[in-house]
Amino acid sequence: MKLGSNVALPSDQIHRTLIDARTAEMWRTLTHRAVRRLGANDLGYTDPAGLAELHGNICDYQRATRAARCEAEQIVITAGTQQAAAALVASSGPA
Repeated sequence: MKLGSNVALPSDQIHRTLIDARTAEMWRTLTHRAVRRLGANDLGYTDPAGLAELHGNICDYQRATRAARCEAEQIVITAGTQQAAAALVASSGPA
């Protein structure tokens, strides 16, 4: 469907990306290739504290960009601000 300046899309299609058959096939091929490369370690749960490599990378970034003095073990990764706030309150001890 070619859209002109005076053509209105139905409201349920406003935020959809138009994907042609070639793009869909390429996406399908790349997704299947990525899934085939997964190993047993990729399919289970990771360490609840987060991946050590990610902690190290964040620490290196903080050192380089903010001159922070930190170690990878000091980095805490949360799912969002609410979880971070709850962890901070819990770790601060009794009120």
